[in-house]
Amino acid sequence: MVRRWVLLGLVTVGLLSGLTAGVWAGGDEREEKVTIDQVPAAAKAAILRETQGAQIKEIEQETEHGVTVYEAEAVRNGKEFEIEVTADGVLLEREEEVDAKDVPEAVREAAKKKFGANAAKAEFEKKTVILYEVEVKIGDKEHEILVSPTGKIVTDKDDED
Repeated sequence: MVRRWVLLGLVTVGLLSGLTAGVWAGGDEREEKVTIDQVPAAAKAAILRETQGAQIKEIEQETEHGVTVYEAEAVRNGKEFEIEVTADGVLLEREEEVDAKDVPEAVREAAKKKFGANAAKAEFEKKTVILYEVEVKIGDKEHEILVSPTGKIVTDKDDED
């Protein structure tokens, strides 16, 4: 079970790295600070729902790959977190600060393996990314894709059985 969660975490980090690299390479990202009242109603409702009981520090409107998203930075109980939603209120991602003591042992060990003694200085964030898995059998082949809520295909896999 722990192995499964570690694998899921590594896959998530890999996907996020790929998505981030795509954004940097794409060159079509724009961002500007906005107020909650400038956010479309559906996105505003999602932000308020996800940040309930928190202080919203700032909101940025960003265009990534031609899709407008809203990233809200907030603080609850002294912990910072961010959420990203589409203009129509679909949650794309959540990031939150996590104390090292609350991170799974396997994650701390991976950090130690990669960074050695410097791992003691590490800051941890828990990232939750929303992806949809689509599976279809065509003939005798299984096909699977992972798709973001914005419609971007993140992975494409064919299995021959």
